[in-house]
Amino acid sequence: MTRPRHLGRPTALVLGIVCALLARHAGSGTDTPPLVLAATLIAVVTGALGFSSQALHPSTPATGAESRPSEDWRVPTATLRVAYVLIGGSVLAAFLWSMAPYSYGKHEFTTPMATVAAIIWASGICAGIALMVSQQFRAPVLARRPITQGYGKPPIVIAFLVVIVVAGAALRLWHLGTLPEGVWSDEVDSGLDASRLLNLPFQAFAPGNSGHNPSLYFYVMAALFKVAGHSLTMVRLTSAIFGVLAIVATYILGRACNGRATGVVAAVFIAFAPWAITFSRVGMPDIPVLAITGAGYACLVIALGTASSGAFLASGLLLGLSFLTYPGAYVPSLVALALLVVRVKEDQAFRAATWPARWLLPLGMLVAATPSLVVLLRDTDYALARVRFLSLLSEYHDPHQRLIAVLSNTREYLLMFTVAGDHNGRHNLSGAPMLDAVTGACLLLGVGMCLRNWRSSYHRILLAALGANLVSGIFSVDYETPHAARTIGALAPVVVIAALPLLELGRLVRAYLIRTLGSSAPEGRLTASDDGGVPTKHAWRRAQRTATLVARLTVALPLCVACALGSHRYFDEQANSQTSWLAMNGVQTLMARAIPSLTRQGYTVSIPAGLSESWIIPILAPGWEPRTFDPRAPIPAPLPKGRIALIVPAGQLGLVGSLPSADQVLPRLALAPSYDPTHPVAYVLRIRAPRG
Repeated sequence: MTRPRHLGRPTALVLGIVCALLARHAGSGTDTPPLVLAATLIAVVTGALGFSSQALHPSTPATGAESRPSEDWRVPTATLRVAYVLIGGSVLAAFLWSMAPYSYGKHEFTTPMATVAAIIWASGICAGIALMVSQQFRAPVLARRPITQGYGKPPIVIAFLVVIVVAGAALRLWHLGTLPEGVWSDEVDSGLDASRLLNLPFQAFAPGNSGHNPSLYFYVMAALFKVAGHSLTMVRLTSAIFGVLAIVATYILGRACNGRATGVVAAVFIAFAPWAITFSRVGMPDIPVLAITGAGYACLVIALGTASSGAFLASGLLLGLSFLTYPGAYVPSLVALALLVVRVKEDQAFRAATWPARWLLPLGMLVAATPSLVVLLRDTDYALARVRFLSLLSEYHDPHQRLIAVLSNTREYLLMFTVAGDHNGRHNLSGAPMLDAVTGACLLLGVGMCLRNWRSSYHRILLAALGANLVSGIFSVDYETPHAARTIGALAPVVVIAALPLLELGRLVRAYLIRTLGSSAPEGRLTASDDGGVPTKHAWRRAQRTATLVARLTVALPLCVACALGSHRYFDEQANSQTSWLAMNGVQTLMARAIPSLTRQGYTVSIPAGLSESWIIPILAPGWEPRTFDPRAPIPAPLPKGRIALIVPAGQLGLVGSLPSADQVLPRLALAPSYDPTHPVAYVLRIRAPRG
């Protein structure tokens, strides 16, 4: 009678894995085949039914003395001291910022008073952190720490993490200045904004930024400019730094939720994810959201599990600091606050033990976000201009149309991970799913696990973080749906959720092998050997080692496949994609890089009229006086004295009349293995004017 029960779960596991792998379709979310949608739903359901709920343990209050709040007077007094320091610094800084002269035409502070306020604000935060570290808090432990799965002792895990971070850094730094080969206008805008910050008093928002973005990302870039000079590599290095920090933040989030193994697997997923690599290699202010909100949620998980005052403060400061990065971080920060309120409402022991430490989270958010909030109050129209312009509520005014658009966007964003991703070639391999096949399949199964265990606070946090990071995309204009930049913060909870079923599969394989080998007896019990019944007490240990090795291989092999797929996607498919290359101003970039060399050789350089307005040409060819030509009549009459060089795109060469053959071609960089460097992108036609 027990045999069907044993067969049911393996069948569900196999069915779930197969359906999760089949639930992929590159194209559009609106024309997704019904078979793919059915496979997606089956994968989620089997993830809930076939995988054990023990992979992530809910935070259950401890019993006895541990559940009683500490009566040590130093805990609330020390917490209040930290709060007073934070409030004092931020209130004084806010007062100075509100009184500082502000240009509403340029939308920037104009006097050093803003810098003085920034110093006071930063000093208050540093003083509060130092005071927090110096105090010996005796916070009660409300929840036992989640189970730490095996797969290595702490030194081994640290070594694994170092290898993962180094590999992720290598993927983000290799040929950083030339891959992607083109230069997009946002990168030029970022570099110009960072340069302006070097000569201005403190600014909460980047001066002149086309996206009206806060200034934290640009201050990091300005610091790199100060150290290593102005260059495209330094612009992109800013994003690469935040991309590497995101790997560490994701590891901490995974470990806080489910132990070291989950942190390591999630770190591998995000280190090789093409979504993360793409935004770590372009100078756009989206990638800090992934690093900062990921770290903020990691501290939130720690705070909810241990009632640590330091964790509450760290979570609040990080989530508040995300207000200085990108508007996509606003909703996740507020959702984190809502999660704390829910936990306080449903857990009486937690509510009693975390007073007044839990107030450090909202206080830290307000303090860290003070510069952004002051400008938001003083210059509301400017601070929210971009958000309002891209809002779905501004695109549609009829409530019925808004509802239809929101539902349509929700469908697109839920399917972006495994079906149809961002179609913008700058953000993704156009139309391809945002996740590779392994990570996407694990995500579907992991979502099912989280839905089944919704009452667990950790599962709830992961799903809430995922949904919160999608909200800014769902409520943005539908003609850009799905938009990977506005929802990149979702990648941290995504990879942690994806790590859960993979580790659970390894655990099930290990348990099955131990049971099959017949060595489930307690350690130390003598069992008969195969050579005549001589007792041996090492059979169980050998079975344990064998089962553990196979379980590790079960986890490692899919991870290796995910790494290979992720690196191949970006460095081969996306790097060679004509759509991605053109979206990054590839032709204009090659032309702009050729102009200075031709000018130094004494040529008067002309380019087609339709390409002369590119942002990148004045950056890469400073001082060049724009000259254009019409392909139908490329040679001016009369010819100017000296020599003429016409840079003609390959697609327009047939439009040019009878001219001398091209003596130089401008090919793309041969960085990817499958790229053919002999294929020209543009031609340089040199013409010498007749003498006399």
